[in-house]
Parts: sequence; structure tokens; C-alpha cells
Amino acid sequence: MVSITGVPVGSQTISSLLDSEVLAVGNVACSVDQLAPSLRSPSESDYNSLMHSLYGTDFIYGSLVHKAIFRRRSRANSDTTQEQEIPAEGRSNQLLVKTCAFVHASMFDKKNEQMCYAELFSPTSSGGFCISTCSLAGREVLAGK
Repeated sequence: MVSITGVPVGSQTISSLLDSEVLAVGNVACSVDQLAPSLRSPSESDYNSLMHSLYGTDFIYGSLVHKAIFRRRSRANSDTTQEQEIPAEGRSNQLLVKTCAFVHASMFDKKNEQMCYAELFSPTSSGGFCISTCSLAGREVLAGK
């Protein structure tokens, strides 16, 4: 599993960063509020556009298989109210199942690289967000359908 955390500068302690596995580190010249909507991939078109800008011609295509938006209820609120709020998409959790295909990695391998993974976008209490991903086996994609 890979966890990438985006938070305002100085709002997270070093010890909590050491608990994360970071795939890539870099600077993006924008605020967290500007970055988060792009990384949430609200549509398949946006997802493909983002992946093409990140990976260039190595990326072939991707698809959004499932999408679920939800708000985690705090323990204090769970006993006092039974009403379900419709979550505001900006600060809600989003679970996506995505697929992607990349150009084959070596000249001896004729097949393209394909992957299916689950991605959980979660806002943090510090005003940032956390994106956690986990690869899925092909047979798990249609589970529950």
C-alpha cells in the first residue's frame, strides 16, 4: 500500500510523516485546495488527462470502475443523530476503483502493463488530504456487482 499525504507546510509533525510510505516527493506551486480536486479524478476524462500529464506517452488509458463518496461520522455524533448528511464533495472521503494501462516496459515484453487499484482520498484534520492506494486482483474488480 502507498500513502501520499498533501498538507499545508508546517502543519504535520515529522513523526507522522515517517509512518507513511511515499512513492514520490515533489513541490507543486499551488495550494492544497487547488491540488486536491485534480487528484480526486471526478471523471474518467479528468483521470486520463491527469495521468497523461504525469506519465506522458507511457500512459495509454485508464478508467474509473467504481466511485463512492462518503463522510465518516465522528463517534460523538453517531449516538446523537441518526440522519444521514449528504457529504459535500470537497471535504468528504472518496473511494475509487481505477484501472490503467501503460506502454510495455521492455523491448522483449510485447504486452502492455495493466493495473487495477483502489484509491481512498481522505481529508485530514489539518486541512490537507491523504491518498492511499492498494492494488487489486482482476477478479476483485467486479466483486459485489
